Order: sequence, then structure tokens, then C-alpha cells
Amino acid sequence: MILRACVFSWFCFCVFCVGSLDANDTQQLQQLTVEESQRLTQDKSGRLLLDGLKTLSPKVANELAKHEGWLSLNGLTEISNEAAAALGQHKGCLHLNGLTKVSDEASKSIAGHRGELSLNGLTSISDEAAKALAKHSGGRLMLKGLTTLTGEAGKAFAQRKGGGPMNQITLDGLTSMTPEAAAALAETHGHNWRGELPAFKSISVEVAQALAKRQGGLSMPELTTLSDDAAKALQGKLGGNLPRLTSLTVESAKAIAGPIPGQFHRTLNLDGLTSLPDEIALAIGGKDSRGNLYLNGLKSLTPLAAKAICQREGDLYLNGLTTISDETLKALAEHKAPGYARPIVHLHGLTSLSDDSAMILAAWPKWSGELPKLPTLSEKTAVALAASRKWDGKLPAVKSISGESAQAIAQRNGNLALDGLTTLTEDVAAALAKHQGGTLSLNGLKELSDKAAAALAEHEGRLSLRGLTTLSSGAAQALAGYKGDWLILDGLQTLDDPAAKSLAQRKGVVSLAGLNTISAEGTKALTANPKVVIPAKFHALAVRQGVVADEKVVRSFLSSHCADCHDGGEQEGEFALDRLANDNVVGRVAFALIFERLRAGDMPPPSEARPKADDVDKVVSWIQARLDSPLSTPPVPYAVKEKPIDGNRLPNAILFGGPRGPSVPPPPRLWRLSPSAYNKWTGEFNSQTNGLQQPFGVIQEAGFKDFSALYSPDEGASGLLLTNAELIVAGQTRVHTLVNVNDPAFAKETLWPNEARAKAATAAEQEALKSGVRVRQGNGVFAPLLHPQVKATREELEKAIRQQYQTAVARLPSEQELASVVALYDAIAADGDCSIAGKTALMAPLMTPEAILRFEVGLGPEVLPGVRSLSPRETAMAISLALSTKRDPGLLSAAAEGKLTTREEVAASVRRILDDPKLSKPLVLGFFREYFDYYRAPEVFKDPLPDYLGRRGISHNPKSYVEDTDVMVLSILSRDQDVLKELLTTPESYRTHELFGVNGTLDGLRNGESLFRAFGPVAVEHRRPQSDRIGILMQPSWHVAWSTNFHNDIVRRGRWVREHLLGGRVPDLPINVAAMVPDDPHRTLRQRQMVTRAGECWKCHNKMDELGLPFEDLDHYSLPRRGEEVLDLEAMEQTKDKNQKIYREAPLDTTGTIAYSGDPAIDGPVRDAPEMLRRLAESDRVRQIFIRHVFRFFLGRNETPGDAASLQEAEKAYLDNGGSFKALLVSLLSSESFLYRTVPTQGSQP
Repeated sequence: MILRACVFSWFCFCVFCVGSLDANDTQQLQQLTVEESQRLTQDKSGRLLLDGLKTLSPKVANELAKHEGWLSLNGLTEISNEAAAALGQHKGCLHLNGLTKVSDEASKSIAGHRGELSLNGLTSISDEAAKALAKHSGGRLMLKGLTTLTGEAGKAFAQRKGGGPMNQITLDGLTSMTPEAAAALAETHGHNWRGELPAFKSISVEVAQALAKRQGGLSMPELTTLSDDAAKALQGKLGGNLPRLTSLTVESAKAIAGPIPGQFHRTLNLDGLTSLPDEIALAIGGKDSRGNLYLNGLKSLTPLAAKAICQREGDLYLNGLTTISDETLKALAEHKAPGYARPIVHLHGLTSLSDDSAMILAAWPKWSGELPKLPTLSEKTAVALAASRKWDGKLPAVKSISGESAQAIAQRNGNLALDGLTTLTEDVAAALAKHQGGTLSLNGLKELSDKAAAALAEHEGRLSLRGLTTLSSGAAQALAGYKGDWLILDGLQTLDDPAAKSLAQRKGVVSLAGLNTISAEGTKALTANPKVVIPAKFHALAVRQGVVADEKVVRSFLSSHCADCHDGGEQEGEFALDRLANDNVVGRVAFALIFERLRAGDMPPPSEARPKADDVDKVVSWIQARLDSPLSTPPVPYAVKEKPIDGNRLPNAILFGGPRGPSVPPPPRLWRLSPSAYNKWTGEFNSQTNGLQQPFGVIQEAGFKDFSALYSPDEGASGLLLTNAELIVAGQTRVHTLVNVNDPAFAKETLWPNEARAKAATAAEQEALKSGVRVRQGNGVFAPLLHPQVKATREELEKAIRQQYQTAVARLPSEQELASVVALYDAIAADGDCSIAGKTALMAPLMTPEAILRFEVGLGPEVLPGVRSLSPRETAMAISLALSTKRDPGLLSAAAEGKLTTREEVAASVRRILDDPKLSKPLVLGFFREYFDYYRAPEVFKDPLPDYLGRRGISHNPKSYVEDTDVMVLSILSRDQDVLKELLTTPESYRTHELFGVNGTLDGLRNGESLFRAFGPVAVEHRRPQSDRIGILMQPSWHVAWSTNFHNDIVRRGRWVREHLLGGRVPDLPINVAAMVPDDPHRTLRQRQMVTRAGECWKCHNKMDELGLPFEDLDHYSLPRRGEEVLDLEAMEQTKDKNQKIYREAPLDTTGTIAYSGDPAIDGPVRDAPEMLRRLAESDRVRQIFIRHVFRFFLGRNETPGDAASLQEAEKAYLDNGGSFKALLVSLLSSESFLYRTVPTQGSQP
């Protein structure tokens, strides 16, 4: 207790006393000099592609081998032994896929290479070369060109060391091998060779028998023939993916599917079969069989065969059938799948369908609901399909339709797409107009008569006519009266003025996204309606030019439209007009707020009288000019609210636009270490201490956690810090136990004090030493401080203190600090126990404020009147902890050498860290995790997926989702171009379960080595293009993170878009409001969400809901869906069992609206999430809001008007470097906002 009290007092005392060529260019090089190769090897991207080189000298090879990363020399067709020896020293991926031959000696040299080795151009190698290459163990060995394999070569490769995805051998080109080679490969572990032989067309019985001994499975998707004996030999080892087999015997079928029905639960792909005899169908089907079955090559199917295969528990693909008899279809539909399986039968190839078959399909629960090739539609078939719960509502191959069929098909309750129709008569149009309950798509129409348009205008759902390239004035006038909410005319490339003016009068949405040309008059008409969607270029043309206003006009406008709520004592929205009285920073911020709200269009509020558009333009133009002009008063600090959630309170217009400045750096600050940085700091003592407790917490809200103003050490944290210091010192001194020198067991150990040191002790200490008590590990620096009765000398004490300070704060103590700790030691030692004094002295450096606080007070020179720079050491620590959780030795060394005194030196140091793959920079990826908040996906509890999805191999793994998105971010940063646009719109995705293995990671993805570096081959191979999803906001991780336990979360998704991309604010939910969405299972979530449109709710929800609704194409597990499942009350009323729940698929509605964004060019309706994200990605405002968030994360505070110059510099760096996030970081971390501090003076803050 004495020890703790002393250290705590000392700690409190200290606290209160603190005042080149790119990849495409290199591919063109055909020759390379030594000097050029030396320059190229300095490339920091991690990938050097030189596939144009035809020759390689040993000297050039020697230089290229120094490149760290992926080296591709696929243009070489031969290589000398000397060059091979040089390349053998390369570390990284080495691709030599152009080599058609390689000598035994060269093979030995290349095999020493550490990293992936790809020699896919070799079609054959000698046994000696194979034995040499088999010794390669630095990564994957790629030999995809080999067509045959001898027994000796097979034995050599089978003994290759290593395993898992990082060390596999790939032999995809083999078309044959000897039985000896097969036997050898069969002994290979499944992680070393995956059993893939994709080039095998046939397989002998002997090879099959040898391979059958393999522990894992075998894949031969190109097999065209398979003998019964070979099939029997392989049995269950051969996978079911055999799409090239053109014939199959009963015996082979049984061998593949399992001699016992249902023995092998696997997918079977037999797309090469054109016929299916009944006995084979019985062999691969039956009630006990399980797994999807692909038979897309079948041209016919008997009823018996149909009945057999449809009993499989799995999806059935029969897309090659162009016609199917009623009997066969009845046989297929006879088997009712168990509810837990929900298998689906696909018949996409049908070009004819009888009325009876249509009725069977329509009522069959197993039907996929798709008829993409059906060219005709009878009235009875139309009736059946319209009533079907399974039909997807699409008939793209139907070219014409009768009025009767149109009338029948229009009874469908859901989306209806007849995109194959190229013409439309008036009677068919009138019949189709009666369709309800979804979108009517007629996207194949190239022209539309005025009468047909008038008939379609009676349709009450949505209408899509994207195929129209022209539209008459009469048709436009008719469609202007269309009753539905969305009219999609995206195929129109031009409009005459009468048509444009007619469409501009529509109350609902008109989408004209394909317009290329239109007159100024037509542009003016269309842009006046916020519900008309046209390309952004026309919004720019519609901006009124030459608007003139003066201050008197502006004041009159504000008095007329703003004073009632914001003047005369009224301050709604925490804003008052009296702030405009003076031309100072307060007045400028107020004007910027008005500017943004007028541009957004949400002030005056919709409930008030709207000002004329010309008047608004005049005021906006005048305010813009005012903001762009220099201040008439000296710039002063402007206080902003300090929580991350309040960052958007400051209007964007005060920071971006015309010239802003000069900068006003922030005041000095002490910033508490983050929890992760504290953990990293305690690990530097190597004390192997257990029981340490985290003294620092973080806010639990979504968003940025580590803000300087949010935290400071309190009494509770101080107590934990003290306890941890005590535990760390106990761990450090654990080896220095007390023993008795007279004990023979310790006679040979080095103990303290030794004989010489004992003689230098005082008389009293020598008397005490006669008891034999000594300290073990006597040569340790801390040993002299741990003897209870012998006091350390000043020299011994100072040596230990210096070492502890160096570890704790990465510097030596000052003389004052040294004297203070020595005095503390002397005071405690005077009480009698010197070991307590010693441990206290060792704890003292751990409790110095500098150990737990980030000092950014401006201890450097004065750079401007009242402005000081950070000292080099402050700068080193600030940069270190901005990018990582530990101190960077290189920065501290630079600071000690007197560097880091200029912004240029700081920028160079930041670039060095970002370019060095060996330096961990976890906070770079940490920014994207906290900005998008996708890392929280595992925190959202979900019920297990339905069993039928699990049986299809679909799983819900939010942890894996997060890792997938991490890799996607790293991929975007590896290119480092148009980063924000890529984040929002990239079509790529990753499946990374193998990239993050328990035994390490591939391509350095987890430890940060791939940050700003090109991906290696393994990571690139895990790239998966997304079909309908783009960007992070359509990644499963983001969707799940922003969902509830059982539903999508429209509101919070929309709020995220509003705050993080548009820079808007949404007030928190009032404490007296219970936010409840009705639990009406017969309604879609969108329909239930309509309760927020009432009264007071919509004031806030109008800024969120419409931005969250476009993501409704996915369910809350982030799985794609065709519709939303709701209770069918009408069907339940008609059923006998009133307790039976019957569901139907309600059509999805993914439309939304960008409104009040502050950027009129992007405001307007959107059809779905991809359209919204692509529009947002092109916005200057969205880019600026993103940069503001980057500022907040890495500087740990909200931006102020004084940071405008730094933010504009950062935006310029980002744009000048092609949208480079690295350039953005370098700019921000070398900015005045980061490096300078304004010295506080007397006076009030606004």
C-alpha cells in the first residue's frame, strides 16, 4: 500500500505539472539494361510485370531478383543457368510461364527461390528437373503446362514439403500419367495436391485404381468417356462434376452416384448426356438421393425417368428440354418435396407448353417459375401463369400477344415483364393497363402510338418503357397523365420541347437517364421538376447565369423567409440571424449554413411558403461570393462541438468552394492513448504479465471511437494504471528472486551483490549480507534494486531508471526526472525495505504522463505569431499513433537527429511508412472499418438460416463477411486510384476463407503487407465479380451490420448515407418517442415503414428512409431475393384450415430518392441501390464529406473553419494523384492542422 500510494502521488504531481514507370509501361519493355533494372526494383507497388522481355542477362536478372514482390517474366522462352541462379535469390512470386524448356541445372537454381514459382509453359520436364523442383518449398509450384508425368517425377512431387493453399502443386495440364505417378500422387496430402485433373479426357483402369487410394476426392470435369471398370475403381473418389460425359452405363452411373441409393450426397453435373434411359435415371435418382442434378443436355425425358430424378433432394436442371409432354410433367410434379428441402426444378429451355402443362407448372411448388424462351402465350396458359405463386412474371421471348391473353396475364398480382413485345396495339395496351400490384415492363417496344400511350396511362402501377428511343409529343402528353408513381423512359436519347414540357408536368417520377440531346428550353422545363431524372450534365446547363444581387436584397429575403423562426429571440435549429451581423468567422459560418440549406431545398421547410427560384438563386450566388472573399477581420479560432456525431454541424460550404484561409491551427492538447495502443505499449516490456486490465474504454456508438476530446484519465483509470504498472514491474523482476548463497543449488549462479559489490556496501549492509540473502540473475540491470537490505548505488539506480524510461517513453529521462525518481527511491528506502523502493522506482516511468498520453502541445518553434509547431518528438509520436498503435523507431530516430521540422520532411516520412510493407499500419484499414462500420456485422444476432438454404450450401458467416470486405478495401488501396468511387461502385468482391487461415495469411493480407501494394496471385484468384452488387454498401458485411435481428434496417441505413456521404445531420430520437414499426406480416417492410411519414416523424425520416429503401433487394441476411415473403390473407381466407399460414412473394420495390443533399446535381429519384451509389460517387460534395471523415479519424477531432485550407490542400492532393488515398493521408498528416498549434490567448471563444 505504501508503494501504491507513493507512486500514485508522484503520478498526480507529474500530471498537474504538464503544461516512375507504371505496370502497363513495363509490360512494353523488350530489353532492359542493368541501370533500368536497378531503377525498376525500387518500385514499391509489390508487383513488377516485365512480360515483354525476350532475353534476360545474368546481370539484369541479379538486379531484378532484388525486387520484393511479384516478378513476372512471362515473355522469356528460355533462360540461362546463370540467370536462373540469380532469380533463385528472389523473394516473392516469380512467374516464368513463357519458358518452354529448362535445364536440370537451372531447375535446381530456381527451386531455391522463396515464394510462388510458376512455370506453366513447360509441357514436359526431365525426372532430374522434377526432383529439383520438388525441393521448392517457398510457396505454390505451378506446372499447369505439363501434359504427362512419369513415375519418378510423380514420386518426387509427392514428397514435396509444405501444404495448404500457400504450398500446393498444380498440375492442371496433365492429360495422362503412368500408374506409378498416379500411385505417388495418391499418397500426397490433400493440401499439397488437390486432386484436380481438369485436362483428363479419359482414364485407364490402372490409373483409376492407383488414384482411388487417395484420401481426398478427385476432380476430372473434362472426362468424355468413363469405362465401367474405371468408374468402379474410383467409386466415391470421383466428384460428380462430369459435364463432358456423353454416355453413361448403368454400372458407371451407380459407381458415380453410389451403389447404395443415397450413399453419396453430392451434386451431379451430367450436362453432356442427351438422353437418359430409365435405368440410369433410377441409378442416379430415387427418394434417398441427395444433391443438385444438372441434366441440361437432355433433349427428351420419359415419365419414369422424370419421376426417378425428381425425387432427389436437391435442385434439378433440365434447361435443354425445349418441349415436355403432359405425362412427363405430371410425373415430375407427382413428387412433393419435403418442406425442409424446398428443391427447385429449372425448365428454362421450353419453347412450347400445352395449356395443361402450364396449369401443372403454375401449381407446382418445385418449379423455378422461369420461362425465358417461351415464344407464344395462349389465353389458358396466361390464366394459369397469372394465378401462379411461382411464376416470376417474365416472358422475354413472347413477341406478340392477343388481347385475350393480355387481359388474362394482366390479372397477375406482381411484376409483369413482356420485354419481347416490339409493337403494341391499342387493345393490348388497354388490357395490360389493368395490371396491378407491381411494375409493368414493356422494354422491347421501339415505338409507341399516341393511342397505345393513352391506354397505358391508365395503368396504376409502375411502367417501364426503356426500349423507346423516340416519343411523339402526343404520346408524351398522354403519358404525362400516367397514374403510376414511376415512368421509366431511359432509352429516349432526345425529346422535343413539347414532349419535354409535357413530361415535366408529371406528378410522379419520370426517368430519362439516357437523354443525350435536348434544347435549353426543354432542359429548363425538366430540371424544374425534382422528380424528373436526367443526366447530371443537364443540371449543370440549367444553372442560371448572370444572377445579380446585393446585400440589401439578401437581407430582405432573410427577413421574409427566415425571421419568423430564427430572429427576435427565436432560435429554431440552434440558429439565429443575429450571427450575420458581423463579417467574422461566426457570421461566415452562419452564411454557409443558409447557403447549404437553400441549395438543399429544405429551408424554408416544406410546410412554409416557398420562395421563388430566381430569388433563391440570387441569394445563393451572393452568399457564395461572400464566402469566397477574404475576411474583413483577423481569423480567430472557432469552437465546434467535440463529439464525432457533431462533426456535420459545421456546413461544408465554410470549408470548400473558393479560397478559404488563412488556417487557424487547433489549440494544444493532451490525447489519451487508445485501448489498442495501450495494449501494444504494455507488450513492449516483455514481462509476460498476466492479469493486466484495460484502463481505457471507448464509446459504444457506431462510428469513430478514438477522439481526443472524448476521454481523459479519471480516478478509476488511474487506479488501473497503477495496478498494471505494479504487475508489469512484478513481471519484469520475476527472475530476480531472493535465494541464499549458502545453498549449494545456487553456488554456480550469478548473484547480486557479488563479492566485490558486497565489499563496497555499508557496514550495516555487510552485516545483513552475512545471512546469505542474494538476488538471482545478478548481472541484470534491475537486480541491484531488488535486495531488501542493500541499497543500490546512484550509478546502479540511474542505469535501471534510464532503461525503464527508454522502454516506457522511448527516450532517456531528463536530469529533473532522474533526480525525482532517485529522490522517490531514497525516501522509500529510508523506511527500511530497499526492494520496495526499487520496484517503486521502476514503476515511476510507467506512470509518467507521457507514457499514457499523447502530447501535442506545440513545443516546437513559433512559426507564425501565436502559432507554434509540434516538436520533432511530438511529431514522431503523432504520426506513429495516427497510423499505428505503436511508436515508429524510424520517426523517433529522425526526431532525435533534429529532423521532422518542416512539412516536407514530415510528408517524406509519412510516405516512407506508407510505402514500407514491413511496417504495420493497422489504423489505415481501421479507418474504413469504422467509417463504414461493417466490422460490426458479427455483433448482430441472427437466427440460423432455414434448413433448406443450408442444404444448398448457403451459410451465414458474418465474421467471414467482414474479412471479405477487408480484402476488398485492401484491393482498392492496392491500386490507389479513384478510391472513394471504387469503394462505392466497384463490382469486385472476394471470398477469403482460405486467405485468412489459422497458420498464417496469404499475400500478407491480414498483417498489412498488402496495404498500397499490388495483390499477389493467390489473392487475385480469390476475386469474385459481383453480378448485381457494387461497392461496400452492397457487401454482406455492411448489410448485416446495418440490419436488426430479424429485418432490414431502412432507417439506420439511410441515416448512414445521409451523415457519411452527404454530410447531413439527423437529430437523435426524442426520449419521449417509442420508435415502433407495425408487425403486420401481410405487408412488406416498406409498407410498414410508411408510419414514419406521419406528422412529426417525417421531419427526420424524410432525410433517412428514402436513402435506405434502395437496399431492399437483399434480405436481412444479405441474401438476394426475388420478392419479399408476406402472408397472403386472401388465400388464407379461402383455405379450410384457418390456422394454416400461406405466404406469397410481394414484388420488391427498391426505389428511393436523394433529396436535400446540398448538391442539386445528384438530387432526385433513384431506381435501386446501384443507381444511387453511382450517382453519389460522382458528386464533389460526397468526395468532400469523405475527406472530412478522413480528417476526423486521423486527426482525432472535428474540423473547424480554421482547417479549411488544410482540407482543400488534401482534396487537391487526392485529385491531382488520381484519387489517391495515400496522397490524401500524406497531405493531412503534413498539414498545418496536424503539425501546428495555436497558443491560447485571453478572450472569449464564439
